[in-house]
Formats: sequence, structure tokens, C-alpha cells
Amino acid sequence: NFGSTSTFPPPASVGGKIRGVASGKCVDVAGAATTNGAPVQLYTCDSGGAAQSWTVGSDGTVRALGKCLDAAGGVAADGTKVQIWDCSAGNPNQQWRYNATAQTLTNTATGRCLDATGQGTADRTPLQVWTCNGQSNQRWTVPLATSRRRLTAGRLLILVLSGLAAARGPRRDAAVGRAGRGRLLVCRAAATAAAHRRRGRGV
Repeated sequence: NFGSTSTFPPPASVGGKIRGVASGKCVDVAGAATTNGAPVQLYTCDSGGAAQSWTVGSDGTVRALGKCLDAAGGVAADGTKVQIWDCSAGNPNQQWRYNATAQTLTNTATGRCLDATGQGTADRTPLQVWTCNGQSNQRWTVPLATSRRRLTAGRLLILVLSGLAAARGPRRDAAVGRAGRGRLLVCRAAATAAAHRRRGRGV
């Protein structure tokens, strides 16, 4: 184990579920156990259980049940199991980097990606680290990425509203007109995307 343990919350933390792109299932602490070494697995997503509630922090940790997601022993080998363990400040075994484009979670100590063993999609498929290879069993959606997208959209809306409030007379009327046209374009784009999705599902 590494350094002294700590239970402080990670800075700029965002909580939620981590979902496997291939499986549609959630990263889950087996049996909601809180003991060091408890294995981490895939499991059908629930409606809010603590075993699937992960906090992704800007300090690089990924936490659940008061513990950190941990590559066992920091062993840089394919198949090293992923577990939860007491959080230790600066422990590279517990440091993870998310690539929003590739949708990968890479462990700093091993340089390997979070991976569903054997490309499994069934409940209780254990998680491990494996050489990053771009396959779907190494792709994940994480709360941090989702929250950032929502935050960006929220900031944009605030800027638009602030601009409208500051405008006067004809300038404001023109701005309102442009905003209305913008909303119409967004609605049309959303409707088109929804129609494409329905066609893709054969609805």
C-alpha cells in the first residue's frame, strides 16, 4: 500500500454512474463491500445504490463507498485486478485519466486501461486493467464528462441571457429575434436527431 490514508473528498468532484459502452452496465463494487480489496465488476445499473455511485475528482481519484478505485499493487501487467482500497494521497495505483474522445479510463501506475475481462457483458464480469487497444470493453462514460457538457451548455445560456438583458431598444429586439431563430434551429436539429434514432431502432 502507498502512503498515509485519507478520507477527504476530492476537489471539484462530480458524482454518478460509470457505464460500460459495450455492455450498458455499470461499474459496481461487488456486494457493496467496503473492505480493502473488494472486487469491482460490471452489474446491471440500479436506481441509486451506493455501490454504483462514483465520485470522479480533479485529483485523479475515482471513489465509491469512501474508498478509491485501485489497480491491485500497481502491477503493470495485463489482467491486474481492479479493486477498492483506502485512499492514499498521491498513490499512482489510484490515479485515473479519462480520455473523453476515446472514452477510456487509464490507470497512471500501470499505463493500462480499465477493461471488462474477456470482453464480457454479463453481470459480475470482473474489471481489470489491460493494454489499451481501443476495443469497446475499454470504453466508458463517466460523470465528469457528462457534467462538463451540461456546465458548458449552462454557461452558454447565461451568456446569451446576460447579453439580452444588457441590450436596449432596437438592439435588444434584434437580439431577441436572433435568439428565437437560434432556438428554432436547435429544436429542428433535436427533432431531426430524434427521428434518425427512431429509424435506427426501427420505430
